[in-house]
Amino acid sequence: MDTGKLIMARAPYTFMEKLTGLLLVALFLFVMGAAAIVGAGRGLFRGYTHYFAVFSQAYGIAPGVDVRYFGIDIGTVTEVELMGNNKIRMSLRIADDFADRVLGDCLAVVKSPTIIGSEFIEIQPGTGHARPIPEGGQIPAKDTATLEDMMAALEIPKKIVQMNRLLSDFISIADRLQDNEGPLFATLENFRTVSSRVAEGEGSLGALLSRPDAHDELFAAIQEIRKASVSVRDASASIRDASASIRVAASALEKDVPGITRQTDRILREIEQGTQSFPEVARGAREGLRDVHQVLDSAKRNFLIRGNLAADPPPQGLDRPLRGR
Repeated sequence: MDTGKLIMARAPYTFMEKLTGLLLVALFLFVMGAAAIVGAGRGLFRGYTHYFAVFSQAYGIAPGVDVRYFGIDIGTVTEVELMGNNKIRMSLRIADDFADRVLGDCLAVVKSPTIIGSEFIEIQPGTGHARPIPEGGQIPAKDTATLEDMMAALEIPKKIVQMNRLLSDFISIADRLQDNEGPLFATLENFRTVSSRVAEGEGSLGALLSRPDAHDELFAAIQEIRKASVSVRDASASIRDASASIRVAASALEKDVPGITRQTDRILREIEQGTQSFPEVARGAREGLRDVHQVLDSAKRNFLIRGNLAADPPPQGLDRPLRGR
């Protein structure tokens, strides 16, 4: 039988065959779409620009470690190699849509979110005025302190030794305090003895507390102290009033002193002037007395008056010159 006739004579596809084919096509499209979505999420279809950075040590960085910019994953580390000068060269690939942010004044820094977290490389932005680094160029790197460096700076081993010594001292003190014959229990025993003696009325304090009238006497003493304090307060108030009066009087005296001084100066000047004119007055008085004597002598020589005058008394120095003549 002819083969072409057999093909033409074959029955058409059944409904199940068509449905199965549609399901296979849909499954294929779903797988391709999921692969595209996953690839886009992982950056499988993104373009990358390659750079490198040089550090003094590896910091535990290995290929596949993230490269971040403000916390955003923008690339990965592709290679870590040791250079001839004992420096570590790390090759980086960064997505093309972030390549224009990798400028000449940026810094590549190794960071870790926590002490036990995974390290990553952070691209710290610069001033924004530098030019972008060309592909294959070097990003400036900044070394960071490791955990060992921080422990060495904090002198952790030394502090651990000090802490161990402190714990040993604390344990020793605790052991001494737990000793029944140690200072703590001896002090407590002494306190118990003293308190029991006081409770039994022994000693000055015990006698004071055991006396029934001790409270009244103490209250009376307090009242006397209060009265004395009131008296002291009144006396201090009186002293304050007296001091205020003294201050007022001193202020008034201070105001009157210039006037009194001026008046005293004026009186002294007048006395001085009077003293200077006193010799002239005395001289005039002497001259007046001489004139009087002359008149009397003339009268005595007159014959009409001389016969009626009494006898002259004995001379007593009236003719002696006046003092100051």
